[in-house]
Amino acid sequence: MMRFRRGFALPTVLVIMLVSLGLVATTFFISSNLFSTTQSVVQQKRHYISAQYGVSLGEAWLVANTSGDVFPGFDPGADLSPSGILADRDIDGMSVPFGNLIARSSSGSPGVLKASLDGGEVTVFIYRVDYDQIPSYRKDLPPRLKSIVEVRTSDITIEPSLPGSSGGVGVLGDAGIFRPPSYVIRSVSKRKGFALGEDRYMVVEEGVLGRSDSP
Repeated sequence: MMRFRRGFALPTVLVIMLVSLGLVATTFFISSNLFSTTQSVVQQKRHYISAQYGVSLGEAWLVANTSGDVFPGFDPGADLSPSGILADRDIDGMSVPFGNLIARSSSGSPGVLKASLDGGEVTVFIYRVDYDQIPSYRKDLPPRLKSIVEVRTSDITIEPSLPGSSGGVGVLGDAGIFRPPSYVIRSVSKRKGFALGEDRYMVVEEGVLGRSDSP
């Protein structure tokens, strides 16, 4: 005669339930990670689009404030000594890093722009960077770009950035030489994080070299 053990199926059922719950939990965890990853990618894309929008604003500002051979220049009162170049400066109530390098239009308007796009804030700094060599460095200093163009051949020579750099430029006369202004457009995008609401930043930069319209 066969004897049946009562309650034998209960442990099996419990094991199956636990395994099922584990699978559900794992699926939920994977789904949550995929959602977070997707949101992060979307956030980065929006950041980049906002920062690129700022670069476009900077380009438009340079074009609007350039006429013939008249380009946005340094503020006449700017301190372009080595210490002045590395210093912050208050511009329209904002502490601007390397503020003495900010380009100014012929009317004195500073190349500092603010805009918003798709819920994010964009701040644009337009630096004129054909400054003289300096012996020191500070993080995020806009790279120096100083060049000369031989008008007859259109050859461009880039002068060294640091004292003692190799490939130095010899002494040249001014006849037939055009020294184009150079700029760095720095666009800073600021957005709130999708998860914790923290501030997130992205910086996109572009170098611009002026060109003379004169023959």
